[in-house]
Amino acid sequence: MNDALLVPIDMVIDETMKTLDHHSHNVAALSDAEVCTVAVVAAHGFGNHQQRALDLRYRLSYLTMRLSPSRFNQRLHARAVWLPPAGGDGRHRRGAGVRSDL
Repeated sequence: MNDALLVPIDMVIDETMKTLDHHSHNVAALSDAEVCTVAVVAAHGFGNHQQRALDLRYRLSYLTMRLSPSRFNQRLHARAVWLPPAGGDGRHRRGAGVRSDL
């Protein structure tokens, strides 16, 4: 992972959230865009290992504060609507077993 990939990911997510008038909580250590960016970086470069993605972004000074894995997961799950479902097929896992012909 390098700046040529990290910066565009960060910019697209941040600008999308701004365009859709999303605002992070004013006391949050990391913005919602930063939380979503870490999740995308984890999925793209670290096999969904979020702690490695957090460590990388902190080490490269993209993040000014470290979040514990549990706190990061709480923030991430609260913003799940901003991320595509796992599997990449465009469908949520919950409804995968429901028959569509009914």
